[in-house]
Amino acid sequence: MKIIVDMMGGDNAPLAVLEGAAQAVKEYGVQLIGVGNEALVRKTAAEHNIPLDGIELVNCTETIEMCDEPARAIRQKKDSSIVVGLNMLKEGKGDAFVSAGSTGALHVGASLIVRTLRGVKRPALATMVPAKQQAYLLLDCGANVECRPEMLAAFAVMGSCYVNKVEGRKNPSVALANNGAEESKGTPVLRDAHQLLKTTPGIRFVGNIEPRDVPNGEVDVVVCDGFTGNVILKLTEGVAKMLLGMLKEMFLRNLGGKVAYLLLKSGVFNSPDKNPKLDIYNVTAAHGDSSITKNRVILHAMKCFPNSAIKVNGNIYTSENINSLVKSNDKGYYLKLNSNTPIEVIRDAWGVMESVTLDGTKTINYAKDWKGGFEEMDNSTAHTLKFTWKPLASELVNAGYSYRVECDRYISGNKTPTTDTISATATEYSFTIPAGADPKVYSFDLKLNLKKGDNNIGIYTNDHIVKLVVNQAPVVVPDPTLTGKVYYTSGIVYGRPISIAASVTPAEATKSYRWQRSTDSGSTWANIEGATSGRYTPVAADMGENVRIRVVVTAEGYLGEIVGAALKVSKAANDNTPAPPTVAAQKDGSNAYTKFEITNFNSEQEYVYTTGAPTSGNEWPTGGTEIGSSTVTAMAATSPLRMSV
Repeated sequence: MKIIVDMMGGDNAPLAVLEGAAQAVKEYGVQLIGVGNEALVRKTAAEHNIPLDGIELVNCTETIEMCDEPARAIRQKKDSSIVVGLNMLKEGKGDAFVSAGSTGALHVGASLIVRTLRGVKRPALATMVPAKQQAYLLLDCGANVECRPEMLAAFAVMGSCYVNKVEGRKNPSVALANNGAEESKGTPVLRDAHQLLKTTPGIRFVGNIEPRDVPNGEVDVVVCDGFTGNVILKLTEGVAKMLLGMLKEMFLRNLGGKVAYLLLKSGVFNSPDKNPKLDIYNVTAAHGDSSITKNRVILHAMKCFPNSAIKVNGNIYTSENINSLVKSNDKGYYLKLNSNTPIEVIRDAWGVMESVTLDGTKTINYAKDWKGGFEEMDNSTAHTLKFTWKPLASELVNAGYSYRVECDRYISGNKTPTTDTISATATEYSFTIPAGADPKVYSFDLKLNLKKGDNNIGIYTNDHIVKLVVNQAPVVVPDPTLTGKVYYTSGIVYGRPISIAASVTPAEATKSYRWQRSTDSGSTWANIEGATSGRYTPVAADMGENVRIRVVVTAEGYLGEIVGAALKVSKAANDNTPAPPTVAAQKDGSNAYTKFEITNFNSEQEYVYTTGAPTSGNEWPTGGTEIGSSTVTAMAATSPLRMSV
């Protein structure tokens, strides 16, 4: 098997990708083709002693950045690692393509270059999500914000196949995420999707599933649109982080809590290497492990009390003087304390971030390392990032400590930061990215560390990292407009055609037709198989039932629809059907037709006339002008005319 790998994708490329690729070659024996900046890849591999055995390199001169607009990047950066890799996959030079780069660019590129399977209109993002009973596959997680019923049905088939082949689950269950378990719940799209999924071959559809039931893991596959899936995924992540944070705070509140945590933590005393390490918030007890240095023990000991100081026998201990509390023996290093030693923890003594805001109102997350996420915005206006932190505890100030505050500012493409030195007594720092700034990644590393006198102290840095992605402001395009009308007589009869005329602007918008039938007097509607044009003739199954037309209009960033009124189909021909109309034309003095008279005119019917020459294929222009009376005058003498009822 040959796997094509994007060597330039991800926050830590190419190093992280190289490390993973080398491990995959070693553990699985696969053959890899790495696409990217070959010189940079080889240099990185040499610097970190990473073997390139089993990895073929293909050079690319361009890279798609996170701030690039996906569709434009795919079109313009033809020699980027993503585009080159996808083209190689299309040409059969590899069996799969893997990238940790721009999700949007990968999605667009895969759709335009590789193309989807027959019957799959749009690819979906999918992920296995941990749950109570079993992990479940969630799709779509964000690729398609709005989905049509047939797209959701395709997701269900793909998800069912994945869980069966990859997870080894036979006859996996598939559920549709909705706001209720009943068939009648949800939007028209979800109701249509439910009916379609019931008849989709190859899957075991078990009905709707409410969001509150999703975390139980009662089904194998959960299908939804990208907006709903992204909300489910991020809400799950947020709840998990909240619970873990609450538990950590509870356990770290005192020494007894820390001991309880260690006793409860699974696998503490039975590690596979018979060399147990007790872990709590990165605190390690070095039991017999000579590889753990004294400084590392000190580092972890200080992390046991994050953003705090330790007061022992009246003395303040931070990272620079805790050395005196550390003792070694033949079993490793440990804190030299006993049950008679009074310990006071001064919580939140230093380095505590109160808030990080954007533009004065939006609270954003920050990370302790460079693996955090991005905050996206456009350059149509200026944006101000503000850090606010707590002042140094009075106990530390009285002991001679002060803050050492710096902020390193990076711009993508420039490895050398601009460093701002901030006053030791300051409690906030702001930076404004002006309107019209270059579309790039702007990274901020605010460091809150300690000084004592003129000496910088601390074994580790207290970093607060934020990454802002500034995008090009989007071009504002007005929403398309949709107009339409259903043409029918007062008596809809089995075997008599019904037509619809609908027009949209702009011209690049598309419309699709779907005739529907209701067997419960209009409470629920189901699509009529094969009825996908602007004209429909009721069949035997429609007799005595209601039918209607649904027109869906799509354009970039827009989705709209019109739904015709419910039309009751008579079981037999209507004896009161009006006589068919005829049109008589009258000439003026110059022998031109300028007046038209409609016989058998009926106000319950719709009359439209169209002017303009037909095409070579005898196709007349669409639309037309409605006629409200039996007489039409003042017609252009030289213009061809078509009258329709």
